[in-house]
Amino acid sequence: MFLTSGVFLLIAGCVPRVAIRSDYDFTSIRRVGVLNFVNYLSFENSGSAVADEFVRQLVMEGYDVVERGRIDELLREEKLSPAEISGEEAQKLGKRLGIDVLISGTVTRYLPEANDYIYFQDENGDIKYQTFLKEAGVGVSVRMIDVKTGLVVWADSYDYQSFSIRNAIQQTVSAMLNPLFTRMRGK
Repeated sequence: MFLTSGVFLLIAGCVPRVAIRSDYDFTSIRRVGVLNFVNYLSFENSGSAVADEFVRQLVMEGYDVVERGRIDELLREEKLSPAEISGEEAQKLGKRLGIDVLISGTVTRYLPEANDYIYFQDENGDIKYQTFLKEAGVGVSVRMIDVKTGLVVWADSYDYQSFSIRNAIQQTVSAMLNPLFTRMRGK
C-alpha cells in the first residue's frame, strides 16, 4: 500500500495545472515575445534558463520569437521589470514589437544537481559500500497574454524532478508547451 501511494504522489506531483480560454483562437499565433522569467530566490540565472528553453522550443516548432534583448530594451525604456507586466503594458509592448502574444513567468522551484550519498553497512557497522543519488528539480508558473486584448489566454504551472537541472527544465517546458502546440496548430 505504501509503495502504491508513494508512486501516486510522485505522478500526481508532475501533473500540469493549466487554465486555457476556450474561446481564444490559438491558431492565430505566429509571433511570440518571451520575457525573462522571475528568478527563484538567489539563483540569478534560473529565470533566464527557463525563458531560453521556452524560446528554443517555440523556435523548434516554427514560431517567430522576438529577441529578448529587444524586449529588455523596451522594458528599460518604460522603467518596468518582467514581473510588473500588466495587460495594458503587454498591449503597448505588443504594438511596438509586432507580436501576437507575450509569455511571462516565474521559476517557483530551482534545485540544481545535488549528490546525496548513501552508505551501506555490514553487520559489524563497517561501511560495506557507498552510492550516491543525483537529483535536480524545477518548478515553473507561466502565462500567455494576448497583446491585442491584454487578457491572459493560457496559464500553467508544472514541477519536475530529474537527474540534471537541464533535463528538468526541458521536461517542464515540454510538458507545458506540447498541449498548447496542439491548440496552436488547430488540432
